[in-house]
Amino acid sequence: MSWLASLRARRNAGAVRGVIAAYDAHQSPVDIARWQLRALNESWIHMRSAGVGAGALLQRRWSLPDLFESWDQFDALVPVCTKADLREIVKEAGSEAFLGCEWRATAGTTGEPFRFPVWPDEAAGHGLAMWAARERLGVGADARVSLIWGHAHMLGDGVGGMIGKAKRQLADKVLGYQRISAYDLTDAALVAAGRQVIRHRPDLLIGYSNALDRFAETNANHKHSINRLPLKLVIATGEGFASPAAEARVRSFFRAPMRMEYGSMETGVMAYQFSDEGYQTLWHRHRLERTADEAGVGRKIGNAKPVVVTSLYPRALPVWRYEIGDRIELFAEDESPRLRFANVRGRSNLLVRLPSGEEFHSEAISHVVREVQAIRAFQFVVSGSKNSTILRYLGPRPLTPEEADTLCRRLSRVSATLSSVTFQHSAELGKSPAGKHAIVVYGDLVKEDRV
Repeated sequence: MSWLASLRARRNAGAVRGVIAAYDAHQSPVDIARWQLRALNESWIHMRSAGVGAGALLQRRWSLPDLFESWDQFDALVPVCTKADLREIVKEAGSEAFLGCEWRATAGTTGEPFRFPVWPDEAAGHGLAMWAARERLGVGADARVSLIWGHAHMLGDGVGGMIGKAKRQLADKVLGYQRISAYDLTDAALVAAGRQVIRHRPDLLIGYSNALDRFAETNANHKHSINRLPLKLVIATGEGFASPAAEARVRSFFRAPMRMEYGSMETGVMAYQFSDEGYQTLWHRHRLERTADEAGVGRKIGNAKPVVVTSLYPRALPVWRYEIGDRIELFAEDESPRLRFANVRGRSNLLVRLPSGEEFHSEAISHVVREVQAIRAFQFVVSGSKNSTILRYLGPRPLTPEEADTLCRRLSRVSATLSSVTFQHSAELGKSPAGKHAIVVYGDLVKEDRV
């Protein structure tokens, strides 16, 4: 372990123990619902009085009380929100409402870029929740970590891009983190990644679910060496597995237990698998429910319903009753996902296979386009017959030539062949069965407006 990781673990040990103790002290659903309502009201007081953020705007917009008397009252007054609604709230509040805030961006599995403000202490709370959960899984905050992850910091331009790269590389070095790019998922890159992991000897391996599947598949000959490592835990995150067979392959490859982590950029981590079956909700951070018109319908595994998330801590942009775009399955005996749920559906990124034979994780495309405000949603099209790639997008206007050049330059850092990608400004994008835009499409498209 690094000295800084060890120092961080000691400094946060009391707070982590406090989070774990809260889970041990509150067991009944009624008790937890009361605890959550109290946390909601405390955060609401903070958000209304902060002077910065969207709290005051939401109170006017929805005629909200200073305190909520019950969850029934909250649900009746606060409408279910989508990403488009949150984007509109940010726009209506204006930049002055978020002075001093940091800005984050995501595109995720929806293919809909979204920039949103956060207060600096929001990230600290995410970290405590994450490490408390991992502590329960047997790995402390001083763990030696390998990540098969996105490299968004490598895609920036100019002085800002250089500073971003340097800061990330320095932070990884002092924390003892090894970061392996999930953008390049060719056999050669993944075999090299296997050797890197063996040299690093991590306690914890974290990766995009489908990147871990490719890692396991490609490093079958290194399985014995990898399982001689002091690896305590493997965490799959960022997406669901492409198939049950893929999940089974990863579980059987590693000697260490593999657990799923469920979260998003907008919310942070929301749930973990603490056993081979089902997820436990991080209920001290989030209230999970299902949309009111579908709650109580088909309460059995295999019948997934849309999940709605309410964050229970102060936020620059309150994330209340947010329909994140995923569907969750309940256990047969449960009525809500407040404490646990069986599975998540509708969150699976893809491996992009170019006509040249190159492979990379679709999250690389998300990381490239998410900062471009002219792109509201996108779809990456690989046309084998024409040996071409197309970035199809929705937005208020076509990209300017300068924006297109910038995107080509960033895409070329993912793969040199993407420097000649074609951009199509489109009226609509096809959707997956889960209701999300299909981020990757293989085939030919009709001719449309191009940049």
